[in-house]
Amino acid sequence: MQKKRISIVLIIVLSITLIIVSFKYRSLLEEYNWQKTNANNGIKVDLSIASSIFAGNDLTIENGKNYNYYQAISMIASATQLFQFSTYNGSLSSILDNLCNLMKQDEYKDIIIQHSKSIYEELKKLSRNPEDKQALDNLDKLINEIRQK
Repeated sequence: MQKKRISIVLIIVLSITLIIVSFKYRSLLEEYNWQKTNANNGIKVDLSIASSIFAGNDLTIENGKNYNYYQAISMIASATQLFQFSTYNGSLSSILDNLCNLMKQDEYKDIIIQHSKSIYEELKKLSRNPEDKQALDNLDKLINEIRQK
């Protein structure tokens, strides 16, 4: 009789523990998915802002100051940092990191400004769909082209 009571109490305790753990797991999974969604959206927003900065003549240098150029670098770097929390593949992260590093070098600034329309187009496509293979390839080719000049 005593063994039966212990078994029943043990089953009840294990059942309650299983229920608590499953609720905790579910809440952690929801939080994880929420973080991934926010990181994905953050990347899209950062790329959208960076692409809008490349649009038109916003990157031209006046009086030796170019705040928009540095803001574009900042937005691209921000998008790159969010990749570890997102569901997107790493090739976009490395391409954006290459672009960001290229933009930080003063010797490429004029060439990048000359290619701002093309960079704008590709970043705009990527802000809509960060997994757009054609836009990734085009941006990578553009970065390599800028490096060679």
